[in-house]
Amino acid sequence: GAAAPALAVVCSLPTESASLALVMTARGCKVVAGAPPIEQPRRTLLFSFHKTQAAKPSLVAAPTTATSPAAAPTFTQSPPVARIFASLQGLPLRLPHRSCTPPAPPSPPVPRNSRCSFDGFATPCTNAPQTPPDPAAEERRLEKFRELLSAPVVDMGKLRKLSWNGISREVRPMVWKLLLEYLPANSEGRNDILLRKRKDYHDALSNLMHRNTEDEPVLRQIHMDLPRTCPCIDMFREPRIQQVLEHILFVWAVKHPASSYVQGLNDVCVPVLLVLMSEHTPIEDYSKLENVTASLLDEDAWNDVEADSYWCLSKLLDGIQNHYTFAQPGIQKSLHRMQKLVEKIDPPLSLHLQQQGALYIQFAFRWMNCLLIRELPMRLIVRIWDTYMAEEQNRGFAVLHTYVCVAVLVMWSASLRNQEFQELMLLLQHLPTENWTTRHVEEILSQAYTWREMYNDSRHLSL
Repeated sequence: GAAAPALAVVCSLPTESASLALVMTARGCKVVAGAPPIEQPRRTLLFSFHKTQAAKPSLVAAPTTATSPAAAPTFTQSPPVARIFASLQGLPLRLPHRSCTPPAPPSPPVPRNSRCSFDGFATPCTNAPQTPPDPAAEERRLEKFRELLSAPVVDMGKLRKLSWNGISREVRPMVWKLLLEYLPANSEGRNDILLRKRKDYHDALSNLMHRNTEDEPVLRQIHMDLPRTCPCIDMFREPRIQQVLEHILFVWAVKHPASSYVQGLNDVCVPVLLVLMSEHTPIEDYSKLENVTASLLDEDAWNDVEADSYWCLSKLLDGIQNHYTFAQPGIQKSLHRMQKLVEKIDPPLSLHLQQQGALYIQFAFRWMNCLLIRELPMRLIVRIWDTYMAEEQNRGFAVLHTYVCVAVLVMWSASLRNQEFQELMLLLQHLPTENWTTRHVEEILSQAYTWREMYNDSRHLSL
């Protein structure tokens, strides 16, 4: 006579070819296929089990623990089901264990597989030696990109799938142009379209720069913000590069009067500019630009980079333009959704922030407005944007980014819950990420993708 226990499981199973999110309840199951997983030899499982007298299934999220290649996954479900899923994956069984130790201060190097645990969200220690990339694997990956790009018509589905795990540096400028739909997938006539787009931009720029003084307030605000653009990088103090940024932002502001120019757009323009610069001069590391100067490009190359950057930035912002219109409703909505997600994913952290009077707009507004550009090293921003651009219909910047911000916040949960208002705000406004590596952001992307599949596409989990 009693109602059967409701069972709810969410299981993210990265494989070599696809990522499957499995949602199971007492009434059935659902398998959601999504973007390719992060290419790491691990399996990430999230489980939550509840016995209830109600007929309606319930699900509560539990933070995942990403495992190192040599370690078995840590399950957080009951032992019988743990054995079932361990047998399904052919992996050794390991019953629940979870560390809530706050991040330790820098210390001498630790073994490669050592990990720092931030309230159950395990990440590689920032001071742990990093596994060097496999040159042979990188070359094979590059060849896959080149094979796709050399086709008469680029298979955009395969290109997005391959790009989700990061884009090879040598082909990133062309891939970004294709993913942003600045260039067509059909190679026939592609060069003619590129030349026409560049001419259209420079014609518009020439006309706008000779207009009357009606646009002076926009230019004045842009001039105020340019010196604040990446203040630690000397190349952005060079007059030629500041002129490029000024032109791009001014033309975009005039062409989009609903939003015009908003503080923060100067930062958003930087990754696009750097990537498209690398098409003309090698940039090995986007965070090490000491030897990169405007003189490395001739005037014709700068004109091409400027026009391409304008069009790519326009395509990027088309999907999130409500982030920059009056009152910035897109950002307000994202902040509200972020707060609701943290309430579900990490209730203790949500309660502590509320008790301390810490508002999400006080620290996460900049995360949304500048797309984390001021929080992470530029090389990692470029890597995250590879994944964002691989998402269809601009869902990376419009949707996935919110879940990435949640993953970044929850990552520091243990430390934040032991801090009072001033201390926690100082941490959140100055995240110590300068020593982060690609592995950090790949784990964040993996976690964000899992949560998006759980909460964004499931009707009974909608916020």
